[in-house]
This record gives sequence, C-alpha cells and structure tokens, in this order.
Amino acid sequence: MDPAGTAYFGPPSQKIDANWERLLRWQYPSVSEEEIELNEGTSFEEGDRHPTTGRFHAALDVFHSLHCLNMVRMKLDDGYYHMDMKERRDEDEGMGRNHIGTHAYLLSSDD
Repeated sequence: MDPAGTAYFGPPSQKIDANWERLLRWQYPSVSEEEIELNEGTSFEEGDRHPTTGRFHAALDVFHSLHCLNMVRMKLDDGYYHMDMKERRDEDEGMGRNHIGTHAYLLSSDD
C-alpha cells in the first residue's frame, strides 16, 4: 500500500488534514435528556453539561480510536503540527509523550 495515495495518511497536507476533520466532525454528538432517560446504561451528571451549549455529549468508542490514531499521526510530524514538546512543554503538557503513549496503548488494547 502506498501511504501517499491514501486519504488519511502520507506527508502532511491540508487535504489530509481536511479529510481527518471531516471524519471526526461528529465525534462528540449531543445527547438530549430524553435520550438519556431512554437508555438505562447511560449516566450523566449535571456537571457533565457542555459549558456553552448546556447539552450533554457522548462519544462512540470508534471515534475515540480514530482520534487516537490521528494524534499519533500528527505526532509523527511534530514540526508541521507544532507538537514539539521541547518548545511547548509549559504551554500544553497534553500533547506530551505520556498522552501520545496513552493513545497508542488504547489503539493496541483489546477492550
């Protein structure tokens, strides 16, 4: 397989980034109070509401896996995505080695 010929992998480009953005656009859909009441397996607390919309949001595991894969993809091209932690360590610890390692672990787990 030629990674340069895929829609989601290859050298960094605006086209690949746009494809990922479209793919992950709906990764956190809002959930109404009625939908929560209809699904006994869900549990939301009042503090879980989005601060801007006032709605609850959920995530399907497949979208979290795609998010993780995208983060690892971007970490491979630190310079392009400005994810170099030597320069941003104090600003954004969230993109550090532990965070990316967690994404890689979650992708490889069988849960």
